[in-house]
Amino acid sequence: MSEYILVHGAFFGGWCWDTIAGNLRAQGHVVYTPTLKGLAERHTELSQTTGLYDHIADVVRAIDNAHEDKLILVGHSYGGMPVMGAADQRAERIASILFLDAFVPEHGESAQSIREGYSKGQDKIELPPAKNNRIPPLSAKSFGISGERAALVDGRLTSHPELAVQQPISLADHWQSIAKKTYLRTRKFPAPYFDKTCENLKNKPDWQVFEKDQHHCLMLTEPNWLLEFFKMKL
Repeated sequence: MSEYILVHGAFFGGWCWDTIAGNLRAQGHVVYTPTLKGLAERHTELSQTTGLYDHIADVVRAIDNAHEDKLILVGHSYGGMPVMGAADQRAERIASILFLDAFVPEHGESAQSIREGYSKGQDKIELPPAKNNRIPPLSAKSFGISGERAALVDGRLTSHPELAVQQPISLADHWQSIAKKTYLRTRKFPAPYFDKTCENLKNKPDWQVFEKDQHHCLMLTEPNWLLEFFKMKL
């Protein structure tokens, strides 16, 4: 039995893990799917000051509330930012960490600075202009979600706090002590900053790096494959 904490990306909420979480629980695992402040069912909490530090605190709280000492921590897309911050503060509680097509920031970087630094004008997915500290959600189609599922997802996506992508992360590099560090890149999502991250991590002996020719939101489009990946690689 393992204990998982699954952290969603921008515009989503803990709901995006429902299929994965349900299957893991049916197998006897314990799963937490926290929704970050200001998103999904917590959208009314979004204010001018809601940012990355709030989201790190959300993940730290989930770790502190978990029962096991050796957790599996997963961050999807933007979720890599708060996952990294929380892992740095609670490294001794984490046995395995997965960045699923996600940001892997270094000290002083923000999601915005990583996008701008790695993209160099090649970013094919631009964020809509923010209004009142709110970045309107991209469409489900932007994430490679199609058909009836796209309409359902579009109905659940919410604005993302602008400050969350602007705030730089502060790290003491305690997270480096985590025994198992994994990166999974989905090649059909056109994000040059994730491509660069993937290539950089391939040169690090303490990381395992995988690539899949699929779209960004595997928890929604390829849940069975992702469940098997969890079982085999984390």
